[in-house]
Amino acid sequence: MAADLDVKIDAMDWAEAQNRLLAGNVDALMQINPNPERLERMAFSDPLLATDFTLFRRTERLDLIGADSLNGQRIGAERASFPAELVARIDGAIPVDIDHLRDGLRAVSVGTLDGILVDNWVGLHLIQQLGIENLTPPPPANRWRPAHHVSRC
Repeated sequence: MAADLDVKIDAMDWAEAQNRLLAGNVDALMQINPNPERLERMAFSDPLLATDFTLFRRTERLDLIGADSLNGQRIGAERASFPAELVARIDGAIPVDIDHLRDGLRAVSVGTLDGILVDNWVGLHLIQQLGIENLTPPPPANRWRPAHHVSRC
């Protein structure tokens, strides 16, 4: 039996999406991971999808291959995101909050940032969409991390 649902999916800035959920302006978010603060304010489903977070860097930056290679490196991640939490936990990395992934990928492309941690499929899609040809992912920083569906508590 199929459910008769009226579903609309909007892609938007991640921090804005979370604020809209908490304000009651959206019903649910996809691809969100729990942390202590979110667990207090949001209701999570069981894991729904696997998420592969990847460090994108300039093609010639073969030295950036994982967390151990990020000492002193400026690494971007979208503000209020799980990748931002991961970057903040990497010893020696210099976390940089990114408001929009497009801007972060462009900053890596021109060398303003050393790398950006982002969902692999999102990063690959945006790189292709933006026509950026000098970014590549080394092995993923975090493989098969479960992502959840969440709604307001």
